[in-house]
Amino acid sequence: LVVGSNSAVSTYVEGDILTQNLKTLMGGTPLKDMSCFCYFSVLEDPAALDEIFKPALSDAIRESADGLAYEPMLLTIASSGAALSLSVSRHEFIENTELAEARARLDTNVVVPTGPFKVYNCGTKTDNLFIQNSNLSLTLSETSGKGIWSIPFKEPLCGRVENIDFYKNGKTQFLFCAGSKLYLIDRLGRYVGNFPFELGKRVRLGPAAYDFAADKNYTAMMLHTDGSIDMYDVATGKRPSQWKTIKPAETPKELPELLQAEGKRYWVVRTAVQLVLYGFNGGDPIAGGKGGRSAIRTDSALNISGGVLTATCVDGKQRQFKLE
Repeated sequence: LVVGSNSAVSTYVEGDILTQNLKTLMGGTPLKDMSCFCYFSVLEDPAALDEIFKPALSDAIRESADGLAYEPMLLTIASSGAALSLSVSRHEFIENTELAEARARLDTNVVVPTGPFKVYNCGTKTDNLFIQNSNLSLTLSETSGKGIWSIPFKEPLCGRVENIDFYKNGKTQFLFCAGSKLYLIDRLGRYVGNFPFELGKRVRLGPAAYDFAADKNYTAMMLHTDGSIDMYDVATGKRPSQWKTIKPAETPKELPELLQAEGKRYWVVRTAVQLVLYGFNGGDPIAGGKGGRSAIRTDSALNISGGVLTATCVDGKQRQFKLE
């Protein structure tokens, strides 16, 4: 049984973690002779060291991790005759931050759901399943599995199907992407209006639909296959004039997350390396994105107050970023 964070288990499955094993880390001490065996990462939670060791030792351990991307340590209590012995060992075989970042930048994998996708049928006022079959055709079915309709289709969907009220009359349609096009069909499987729209770039994941003004003039966010992120006006399939493409140094692992604070909107982008904050209209990062030890952790909580972002960086330290 392998238990851990998504990134840790993914690394285990891919095989990199197997360059070291538990037997090596234990230094040959038989498990049966141990009363306690703890394996932990110094950089995962540096503050926890203060709860285990005296300040002088915890500070020394933290300093030992400087420049490393990962530093595992072992704390063991083993029996030695009638006595118990305490051992703390540090392992220095882990690559440095720069090399770890270089490897992470090669991670271009993005999870694209294949469905079924739950959608709302405004005619029956019930939830339905929007399904892409093995021959790429599309089916709308009841949640029981009973089919409602099927239509032919030629390309794989891009991981999402959204309900929108395009005509602002209470009747919703299904918005989705395939290839480089944005599609909209109604609950009867008919294409709506001038759809599909050609976006000019293939979509990897999307759309995520937003109604920012609560007026049913929808905006959609897309992650493209080239790693760029763009915003589109659903009614035209065009990018808003004020929008500037987001292009992080590494491949985004998911669609951007909308963050609202102090009356402003931001986009949070997570890559394999770091979390990067962008303004609502895209463009260059306004916080993060430079890598190194001051890169923001992808799981960091984000607090914005007085135009300043406080976040936890990969070295475990909290830093502040002034938002322009």
